[in-house]
Amino acid sequence: GSIHINLQAANPVAQIIGHELTHSLEGSKSYAALQKTVFDYITKTAGASAIDDERARLADVYKRNGKAHSTEAEVDADILANFVGTKLLTDENAIRYVVGYKRSFGVWMHEQITRLKAALGSKNAKTQAFLDKAARLYHAALAESKNAVRSENGGKKPDIVVLDNGMMYVQARRNVISG
Repeated sequence: GSIHINLQAANPVAQIIGHELTHSLEGSKSYAALQKTVFDYITKTAGASAIDDERARLADVYKRNGKAHSTEAEVDADILANFVGTKLLTDENAIRYVVGYKRSFGVWMHEQITRLKAALGSKNAKTQAFLDKAARLYHAALAESKNAVRSENGGKKPDIVVLDNGMMYVQARRNVISG
């Protein structure tokens, strides 16, 4: 497929990363849950017609560029990918909302950001700073979510623990190693 980059985008790196991460989830159960959660967030924050308005806007953009999507699902995939690139890498409220409803997505995003940072090394300071900030936003949202889960479960610890260095592990509720 093709990647189309908006030259007027505030952060084209976020746009590319968001699209690629989102499209890597397509076809999975996580993708459907993420799309529902994101569309709920858009509707709550931008109004009941926001999704239909964005569908119409994108259809116009595609038409002007000679590339029409044939299905609503394809347009919705771009709405989701655009949202991930513009909000779920930069917007603290959007990240908290999504992590609050789909914590496993927050864990996955944090892992992907950490891997991307390692793969890029220190080649581009601006991109590293952007990814560092995104990782901190996810770390904070996951910590907040962990505390919410702990209080909802009568003080029990969550299954996934995020360390200060960003590493994550699954915490067993019972001794699973014997011998």
